[in-house]
Amino acid sequence: MRALKAGLFIGLFWLGSALWGGAFEDSLAMAKAQNKPLVVMVSSRACPYCIRTHKQVLSRPSIQKALEGKIWLEVNRDEERLAEAIETRFVPSFFYFSPTGELLGERLGYQLPEAFLEFLLDP
Repeated sequence: MRALKAGLFIGLFWLGSALWGGAFEDSLAMAKAQNKPLVVMVSSRACPYCIRTHKQVLSRPSIQKALEGKIWLEVNRDEERLAEAIETRFVPSFFYFSPTGELLGERLGYQLPEAFLEFLLDP
């Protein structure tokens, strides 16, 4: 089931990137070239939990350090066609890909800093 879900998700990402201008494709190419994982955050400007994530989670030094070895892409669900293609019900949502594009993990909704750090270290 996870393989089917991951395949569907990747298919939606590729469809979305074709419509959206290739930010996912470009980020994944960068991840491959640098042999780094890709972390995608789907967010919304109107989402209080997305704002909280930026202020209380992503700003922490431990999170910044964990993100240093990764490629980061944030997609605004309200404005980006890619986010429409994903049809994510929850924002923020986080998706962790290997450098080859394999979906390794996902977290839906607001994450406490400790839980998000755990996700970044072991998706």
